[in-house]
Amino acid sequence: MADPVGGGDGHVHDPGAPMIDPDWPILLREALVLAVRLAAPAVVAATVVGLAVAVLQTATQVQEQTIGLAARILAISAVLLLLGDWMVTELLDWSGHVLLLIAGGPR
Repeated sequence: MADPVGGGDGHVHDPGAPMIDPDWPILLREALVLAVRLAAPAVVAATVVGLAVAVLQTATQVQEQTIGLAARILAISAVLLLLGDWMVTELLDWSGHVLLLIAGGPR
């Protein structure tokens, strides 16, 4: 009869210990880094355009909030049009890598 606590290999495993594959923390870190890398261009563009519009609005004393919003939306749209292919390629490459790991492929 197999030992319910043991792994069948003679080693005793703590039943309360989490069973985490050592790759998961690395994959989580890679996912977070990828998310930051993919979001950074749009966030930087929105920040720079928002700051520029705020400075111009302060200098001209025009306090219309929709101008800043429209400018940020246009900046983010331009970034997505310019870098969208790269973003999708990076995301698909990483997703394929994760799916291969789940299927037991190369590490």
